[in-house]
Amino acid sequence: MTACFFGEGAVAEGEFHEAMNLAALWGLPVLFVCENNGYAMGTALDRSESETDISAKAAAYGVKSEVVDGMDVVAVEAAARQALAEIRKTGRPVLLECRTYRFRAHSMFDAQLYRDKAEVDDWRKRGPIVRFRNWLLEAKLIHEDEIAGIETRIRAEIAEAVQFAEDGTWEPAEDLTRHVLVPQPSPVEPATPGGETRLVSYREAVREALRDAMRRDERVFLMGEDVGAYGGCYAVSKGLMEEFGEARIRDTPLSESGFTGAGIGAAMAGMRPVVELMTVNFSLLALDQILNTAATVRHMSGGQFGVPLVIRMATEAGKQMAAQHSHSLEGWYAHFPGLKVLAPATVEDARGVLWTALCDPDPVLIFENVMLYNRENLLSSTAGPVDISQAAIRREGSDVTLITYGGALFKTLEAAEKLADSGISAEVLDLRSLRPLDNATILASVGKTRRAVIVDEGWRSGSLAAEISARIMEQGFWSLDAPVGRVCSAEVPIPYPKHLEDAAIPQVPAIVAAGRSVMGDR
Repeated sequence: MTACFFGEGAVAEGEFHEAMNLAALWGLPVLFVCENNGYAMGTALDRSESETDISAKAAAYGVKSEVVDGMDVVAVEAAARQALAEIRKTGRPVLLECRTYRFRAHSMFDAQLYRDKAEVDDWRKRGPIVRFRNWLLEAKLIHEDEIAGIETRIRAEIAEAVQFAEDGTWEPAEDLTRHVLVPQPSPVEPATPGGETRLVSYREAVREALRDAMRRDERVFLMGEDVGAYGGCYAVSKGLMEEFGEARIRDTPLSESGFTGAGIGAAMAGMRPVVELMTVNFSLLALDQILNTAATVRHMSGGQFGVPLVIRMATEAGKQMAAQHSHSLEGWYAHFPGLKVLAPATVEDARGVLWTALCDPDPVLIFENVMLYNRENLLSSTAGPVDISQAAIRREGSDVTLITYGGALFKTLEAAEKLADSGISAEVLDLRSLRPLDNATILASVGKTRRAVIVDEGWRSGSLAAEISARIMEQGFWSLDAPVGRVCSAEVPIPYPKHLEDAAIPQVPAIVAAGRSVMGDR
């Protein structure tokens, strides 16, 4: 059972409605407690809501709801006990709307110009402490001298707490990054090479990783739009619902923020959820959950709580899905502390990265390039987890390092072949992990070749390529024989027509041209 507390201002957010729908749809044992103080921050409820009865909003989703006088301690306790008994009996959600009042300002900067002082004074007379004290006296459950003794003890306890805080020391600046991620776990033991091999697609490799994880650990489940009966938008989860049932392959409404939030809660409660967001563009609808919750819980709780959540999403262009389904935002997510961001390109990594991510104590985002799902390669029967913190050299070279990740890897390998025809030996480095970046491997490769080109399907402005270029310049400038080159997507929304889509994203000729440019146009 979960208790969720929020104010009446939150009911204007889409997350409230998504949460009500999900809780009712899935029969979740949640006690929703709305502390309705009438003003949110500084706007009265009747100025922000067309329907001010919050319990009615919950009832519209089939959630049993009750209004209670939030200034009456006894009434709130009775209502809460009844609600908890109802949840234990039915396993279904209940909402309590506690109508209360906030005496003080919303924050230290709040001048309270939105309400009269007389209104506040009137509500103070009905304050919960005053009413509870009077009720206890009327019921002859307490005497005045006992109340005085309680108040004396409370004042002393508060004074002691204040003094303790004032006598304390500030957390040292050296601990600034202490609770962003847990210390990096021990490197993953590489799988024993060899064994039988078979031809599998990238799609099948991801499916196998999901299947293996669910067989190994009953806490693992998959949820997202169309992952069940439909088999997944890209057919990754086809057949898994029949094998594991609807409880573990869970179709969701089109409510990215709602089900991502549910995944975060499940992860914090000890489950190992895999959330599938159909495309990277849709992930923006869940950005508040990803950035303001998943990425920050460990930091804000001082390391007491973590979010071992895996979020998978399709990314990048090439399938003519136009501007709202095709962008490459993985470099953008790599900007946020508290997340790990992965972009597997090979079938081995597609399978092994998910395996490793599900063992990680922190949130991991996995970006799967849509152009890779049909790509096939041999996969060893001994294939296992992959060290998600290390980049991989996919081709050895001595003249220039081509740095890339995801779907651009195979274009880059093709470009390296063409450069070889011109006598240019190109080393191809597959980043695999975009956060954290493997600085050591990047700098070692560039130190050897003395030239670098970064191939990134994100936009050039503010790109991951810009970050990598800056790191090379800061940490390896004196080893360079030429400026760092970049090949990125054009600064336009991804077009629908195939010829324009191809023109907008990095292609082999542009990578070859960039490689020749840093070599002095050889």
